[in-house]
Amino acid sequence: GTDYFDGKDGQDGFSKGGFKNLIINGGFDVNQRGASSKTDTSKDTSGNEYSYDRWIYTDSTIKQRIEVLNYKPNTVYTLSGTNITTTQITSPASGTWTVDTGTNNPDNVQLEEGSVATPFEQRPYVLELSLCKRYYELLVDPLLSGACNNMGRPRLRASFFKKRVAPTVSLHRSSGVPAISDYYSADKVLTTKELYGVQTTIDTAVIGFYQNLFPSGRVVHGLQNNLLIELDAEL
Repeated sequence: GTDYFDGKDGQDGFSKGGFKNLIINGGFDVNQRGASSKTDTSKDTSGNEYSYDRWIYTDSTIKQRIEVLNYKPNTVYTLSGTNITTTQITSPASGTWTVDTGTNNPDNVQLEEGSVATPFEQRPYVLELSLCKRYYELLVDPLLSGACNNMGRPRLRASFFKKRVAPTVSLHRSSGVPAISDYYSADKVLTTKELYGVQTTIDTAVIGFYQNLFPSGRVVHGLQNNLLIELDAEL
């Protein structure tokens, strides 16, 4: 009466178990940009027509771009979901794969290897969010820290979920005005207009400002309010 995995490849084994679905956010549960609908791209500051995480809306249909590392080339896959005509499609030989749902209101979208559509794979929300953050992340009121250079200009460090490439970084106010402190002096106001540069890796951004605020080398931290940091590494 003991259940165990016998190593056979099949619908009930690992091949059809976790991560059979190549689509990320197929249930449209993750919406970091705050789009009002699946067709609302007004919150995408990159101009790439993204709405809900990982989904783009162009030419009247919802699509998703799949990273080359995530599919087998020249392989038959089955696309299925709510309001979607189940169909078999072949992956490209290389490059980013754009999958078109053929509708402007899809849901429970699934793309799986083979010619048979199986029930939608419902992954935990925290897992789906982490998959989305490889491509896009919004840091809301982050706690930043760093030091001033030899001119007293602050350089603040922000850490984030590892991206597929170094992301484009945009700073926005959430409300009020962001400020910075050196633990000794009165808080100093920061403005995004004083931004002089951002250096990024796949998991860290160093944000520099023109303002000469504190003595050279002074350790500083950004107050955890009034600041949004947008990190975009979308395909």
